[in-house]
Amino acid sequence: QHEFRSPEVPDGVEIVVTDEDLGPASKVLPCARRYRGQNVRIIYCDDDRAAPRDWLESLLSKTREHPEKAIVASGGSLDRLLGRQLASPEPRAVRQPHRTNLLYRLERIEQGMKNLLTGQRLPKPARRLYRKDGYVHIACGLGGVSVAPDFFDDESYTIPNVIWAVDDIWLSGSLERRGIRIWADSNCRVPVEHQGGNHDALFKSIIEDADRHEANAACVRYMQEKYGIWS
Repeated sequence: QHEFRSPEVPDGVEIVVTDEDLGPASKVLPCARRYRGQNVRIIYCDDDRAAPRDWLESLLSKTREHPEKAIVASGGSLDRLLGRQLASPEPRAVRQPHRTNLLYRLERIEQGMKNLLTGQRLPKPARRLYRKDGYVHIACGLGGVSVAPDFFDDESYTIPNVIWAVDDIWLSGSLERRGIRIWADSNCRVPVEHQGGNHDALFKSIIEDADRHEANAACVRYMQEKYGIWS
């Protein structure tokens, strides 16, 4: 049995260990509760990704333009999960087809040359997912999400069984039922994944007899039935 020890961190950085396990949503909900009522902004993201240098400033710049919205670098659509197009505010974010994105293709060629020269398998370069800003249904933590503490009310902390494993859907539904929209930032590049990102990955896990897709679907149904959203 290993003893937990907080790592050394620079001045100005604080590590807070919470006794309450809210599943992967623990990366933001306890922090939101702590700073509720204060005029601050919380940026949360996945810990298996390395952000580019301009990542945080891009999210904060877009936050200053749209302080009443959640800002994301990576968003998701519920259309495929529901099997139909879900009505959403306009304008919708427009995805960037990375296969025809010349700048990204050049960066991939550069990455390939460095792989050959170094004998290493370097991560793919960070890229922008959108060519045009707009609304999305789901805030995906892997790209980074900017929220205000008061976006989440007390019900956001009462997460049912199975559903607690899918934080993106739960947190996005918690925003949607309160009328808080999710805005995709086309200027923000999504952090690249570490090589360790696939070890014991949550999206591959079976939790309470449900895989990721089943838990996502269960969360959407719960939000539809209890709150009447996404219908």
